[in-house]
Amino acid sequence: MFGISNMLLLKNNILDILDYSDGYLSTIELTQQLGSVSLATVKKACTRLKTIIDSVYTEKEVEIDINRHYGVRLIRHTVTIQDITRHIFSTDLAYQILWTVLLERECSTVDFCNTHYISESQLRRKVSTINSFLANYELKISVYHKIKINGKERKIRAFHFIFLLFFHRQLSKIPYLNNYSSYITLAKKVAKHLMLETKSNQMEILGLWIFIIQNALERNKELVLSQLEKDIFKDIKMISKPNYLSRWSEFDWAYLIISIYSSDFYKLSISIDMDSIHKLVPPSNTLIWMELFEKYFMKLNDEQIKFIYEKFFRFYISETLFVPDEDIVSAFRGIDFNSLRDLYPKYWDTFEMLWNEYCSRADKFTTEFFKIDSLMTCIYLVPFSHFFPEVNVFIFSDMTKVYTKYIEEYTKTYFSNRYILHFVDSIDNADLIIGTIDLLNYSLKKNQIFVKTNLKIASQDFNNIEQAITEHLANEKCPPS
Repeated sequence: MFGISNMLLLKNNILDILDYSDGYLSTIELTQQLGSVSLATVKKACTRLKTIIDSVYTEKEVEIDINRHYGVRLIRHTVTIQDITRHIFSTDLAYQILWTVLLERECSTVDFCNTHYISESQLRRKVSTINSFLANYELKISVYHKIKINGKERKIRAFHFIFLLFFHRQLSKIPYLNNYSSYITLAKKVAKHLMLETKSNQMEILGLWIFIIQNALERNKELVLSQLEKDIFKDIKMISKPNYLSRWSEFDWAYLIISIYSSDFYKLSISIDMDSIHKLVPPSNTLIWMELFEKYFMKLNDEQIKFIYEKFFRFYISETLFVPDEDIVSAFRGIDFNSLRDLYPKYWDTFEMLWNEYCSRADKFTTEFFKIDSLMTCIYLVPFSHFFPEVNVFIFSDMTKVYTKYIEEYTKTYFSNRYILHFVDSIDNADLIIGTIDLLNYSLKKNQIFVKTNLKIASQDFNNIEQAITEHLANEKCPPS
């Protein structure tokens, strides 16, 4: 990814795993979770990672504790994982090469090698690795007397944005950036012109785009669009370019508008002639997706149908302009599929049925990137709670009605993010019986489960209740013979 060394990528993966762990992890456990790497390599990476963190941060910010008895533990206070990885990646030669060619577009090979204390052969080897990654974007770095990035201007700009977003996330976090305040000021003016919200985090992202476009114009890079892209732009009614962007061409302005529109960072209202768009980009895959959504989830109303049409169009633009890389998408997604599968199994199974059937029928938009986008769309339209399993529960207790009600509410709240518990008045109607005393003079019906708890319900009690719920749901799905 980006031509970054495997050791740095390994350190990044180790940080991610440690950050999601509550305590120590042995290096054997780390190796098992990482896969495809030796125990010796993991130990070496952990030691180097500790050295880097100790040299950059104080214990009040972040620390890695390596204990030969317990394993490895990450303790974060005021520093995020993104802060740490940004520092680690920025020391890599691949980062330095990409930073230079994206910012300057070309530079002296001799000067670059002298600045970074490397030979020309080292430079060529690293560029070869980077080019393997850039091929997905139809870009290439050449090394002769100058180092230069080659490819379509719109793809260079798009990749520049992905590069900065991946490594820095915010305009204010970019090192060596002069006139940061001027880009933020311009971003606020553009946001006001487009009637966008001006929250600081949104201005940082908009500032990134403005910085990239301004940087390209300062190097006299002209944006050239294909005929299809020009035709698509014609079907989008855009707000006119403001006078203070006099150096920008209409294509530069349109490129910014489309970048904003196709992202989820902003809510930009623009008028689109979808009928004309569908003549250029047939909506067959959109129709398949909507058909399957209604089959597996629920009926769509007119507003939701319009939303999905626009969602697919946004995705088409994103795929055309940005050519998203699967590894980068995985790093950005912020979604743990395994956790979702464990927490919301019915929702996940339903989505997987939709996705698998969609992939078997669609001729486009079947990438990991679109799978994530599809899942987010489903969650946006149908909340997790729509598929929460329902369980009838009876509280068997010798306590007062008021305290019994407290147990009901406490238990209902604890499980409210994954089950719908109905507390019933008759023990005969219960799937699950929770008792603070022994269940006497009552014979459990088939598939009924009894769980005895402390009067003051503790974590272990909740674990036992959840095991009983899981057992009940499994019995419902596959009744015991």
